[in-house]
Amino acid sequence: MRQNVHKLVTYAGPFIIPIITKVNREDDGSAFVVESFVVGPVAKKIAYSLPFDKSKRILVILSLSFFMVIGMVLIMSMYGLATSYLMSPPAGKSLLGSYFSPVGKNCIVALPLQLLIVGPIARYVFKRFVKSKKTAVSVS
Repeated sequence: MRQNVHKLVTYAGPFIIPIITKVNREDDGSAFVVESFVVGPVAKKIAYSLPFDKSKRILVILSLSFFMVIGMVLIMSMYGLATSYLMSPPAGKSLLGSYFSPVGKNCIVALPLQLLIVGPIARYVFKRFVKSKKTAVSVS
């Protein structure tokens, strides 16, 4: 069981960690805390410090998304590695190799998914439902 969980964390990365924590009933909200208080502010500082035209909304969105994904991949891969090491320490594997392998795989999956699928859907839903409720509240 533990080897299967380790393989699942390694190959599926940030998408499967919430499922594993739900199954183990150990969901402590660590991804939310990391994203809200560590990665989010740092990603905003880096994205807004880059020399590009901030009036072009798509460039701001892409740079923020890029730095958020990279930061979350780096930190949550470390979280996944720590979790897998606590469940069953692998014998004969280097720590750096065990870290950078999932980081590369998570970047390959998470970056296109965020930039092409999840980000646009989230922006559409936010525009459609949150903005319409705000305008309905301000009109009445």
